[in-house]
Amino acid sequence: MKKTVSYKAPIFIVQMGKVGSKSLYASLLKLDLKNPIYSTHTINQNNRRQRRERLQESYHVSKRKLKKMFPVLAHEKKVSKLFAKNVQKNPVCMISLSRDPVARNVSAFFNR
Repeated sequence: MKKTVSYKAPIFIVQMGKVGSKSLYASLLKLDLKNPIYSTHTINQNNRRQRRERLQESYHVSKRKLKKMFPVLAHEKKVSKLFAKNVQKNPVCMISLSRDPVARNVSAFFNR
């Protein structure tokens, strides 16, 4: 007898910038896995808050203005909440990418 699993574990790609996460995300989407796929730089609430505060200080803007300038902040908050909700109830797949730090920093420098 074949067992059918209706639950498709969400896939969370969590990584630092400039490590190829967009390529991985696009490749997973092309596979049509039927699993929800999310990509973010952080799922930790404290890290997100510290990052937001640093950006606010750097740009001297309100929280509301900052959200308009950096829509990725709202995206990361949403993914963070989805992760917290899912990981408590069901299994999740997590992919974390890394890269040689020197090569990553050189790439980030020339990508500005």
